[in-house]
Amino acid sequence: MVAASVMPLFAIGSILMTIDPLSVFFWVAAALSFWSGVQTDQKRWWMLTGLWIGLGFQAKYTNAAELISFALFLLFVPEKRRLLLSGKMFLLLGTFAILALPIVFWNAFYGWITAMHLFEGGDLDRGFKVNWGKFAGFWLLQAIVVSPVLFLMMLAGAIRPAETKTAHEGKKYLLTLFWPLFLVYAWISLNKTANGNWTAPALVAGLILGAGWAVPKWSEGGKVWRGVLLAGLLIGLVETALLHDFLPIHFKNNPLDRAKGWGDLAGEAQKVRQEIGADFVIADEYQTASLLSFYLPDRPRAFTPDWPQIMTQYSIWPSYREKFPGGSTGLYVAEQPNPLPPIARDFESVRVVRTYRRSSWGKPTGPTFHFYECKGLKSGQPTTWQDRLEYTRKSR
Repeated sequence: MVAASVMPLFAIGSILMTIDPLSVFFWVAAALSFWSGVQTDQKRWWMLTGLWIGLGFQAKYTNAAELISFALFLLFVPEKRRLLLSGKMFLLLGTFAILALPIVFWNAFYGWITAMHLFEGGDLDRGFKVNWGKFAGFWLLQAIVVSPVLFLMMLAGAIRPAETKTAHEGKKYLLTLFWPLFLVYAWISLNKTANGNWTAPALVAGLILGAGWAVPKWSEGGKVWRGVLLAGLLIGLVETALLHDFLPIHFKNNPLDRAKGWGDLAGEAQKVRQEIGADFVIADEYQTASLLSFYLPDRPRAFTPDWPQIMTQYSIWPSYREKFPGGSTGLYVAEQPNPLPPIARDFESVRVVRTYRRSSWGKPTGPTFHFYECKGLKSGQPTTWQDRLEYTRKSR
């Protein structure tokens, strides 16, 4: 618990309501209920496990990978192998399917939009090309989001589980909850560095394995081992403290800056919005659009560029071309120094009126954003979600 409380990744998850806290919560709930089901042989635990995985799957598709962890555990423990194809396992899978099938049907109807997003996230849609620099970046990023010493402790525990009073069966269970998901993202990182948060569910078991390795070192080791372990906790505490941004400390390329300064960006966007008399706001990425919607004072509906294909959830909602009349003015917020093709296509004139970088304690941080004045929304038949769906189906 102490180690988890000073992990930067978990600290972010405790204050930012994204899909990751839900994913990790249901992953852990499923792990606990499955363990109870295996130990007690009661059917209710198996059904609950299917429920937790299904709810987690609705938050993030990663949670379905826990089924692989459970199958590997039953396979690696001879006395439990009979459960792999038992009625209890089919009860688990059936419960999961009830919650998962609506998502599968929705994806099938909308051109497998979110399924394709998974491939595009790892650049798997562009082919697989080994890049050792990106692979090294994965390990470096994991060390940052976990904290360096804690990450090494975790790997030590996962590579060579400590000999404790914990049953050998329990160690195998933790290993199957950690390694499969972690190694999948390590493999993807040979092609494109996985985001630091992608491994979050696996890190829960990793922390327990790391603690199992560290506790004997603390008890039996001398001052050196105790100093190393204390240093690990202290480094994690400092990282987490810097994340909360209560001290005027700034350094270049701080990876934790990604979570800071969005209120400032929205404040600047509001000024430009008023100056140019914008009727609506567009952002180049859906993440920026959602953050602007949240931080702008009137909580407006922000849009993304009107691409012909389905790109994100924004593609299913009405676009600015459907909501506003011809001649309207828009504010376009983007990292790119040149407007994306849909923006140049949809307006009579597009020009940069200001650039801005988010700030932390008065110091610029993160990428430079460009504020575009987009005048004269062109009239014409707007692209509807049905049009995008048809285009997406044909292109795939």
